[in-house]
Amino acid sequence: APKKLHTGGDLPPKGTVDLTRFTRWPRYVWRQRRTRILQARLKIPPSVHQFSRTLDSDVKKELFRFATKYAPESNAERKQRLVADAKAKKEGGKKAGNAPEKKIAIRCGLKCVTRLVEHGRAKLVLIASDVSPLELVMFLPALCRKQNIPYAIVKGRALLGQLVGFKQAAAIAFDKVRPEDAAAFSNLVAS
Repeated sequence: APKKLHTGGDLPPKGTVDLTRFTRWPRYVWRQRRTRILQARLKIPPSVHQFSRTLDSDVKKELFRFATKYAPESNAERKQRLVADAKAKKEGGKKAGNAPEKKIAIRCGLKCVTRLVEHGRAKLVLIASDVSPLELVMFLPALCRKQNIPYAIVKGRALLGQLVGFKQAAAIAFDKVRPEDAAAFSNLVAS
């Protein structure tokens, strides 16, 4: 006998009915969807909305390519530098001229970046757009504007973390730039 697919009748064949409405989604999915709905319905204050306007991908790629040159030293490099420094001190007294210099690198961490900006030592600040809670970094753009320090809001705290060797980073800052990179850096800041 043919199947009767009306209410109370036979079940429809598998795959023909979309059951996603009846799926029990995990809490994080609910939370994501509810925040999307709220963001669409509510008026967002400018201090929050600025984090949705992130750097465009071409400039971001160029900036990240430049930033890879300034990655912090690894543990092995640090150990090697400290051993060489200890040898130089042992041979030549307190401050030896032939001791290796610390590598010029990006500074990371909210506390460190904030201090650099407050003291006016930061050359460029990159802020992640997806920091949670957003209040952690919400003050940084205003502080950068007040101190006349260029800043950019970048999509993805994980990408910022990759630059400095962590899983994630809320903000990173350039505090020193090598003389040979000064022209390229000023072009980046201008764009």
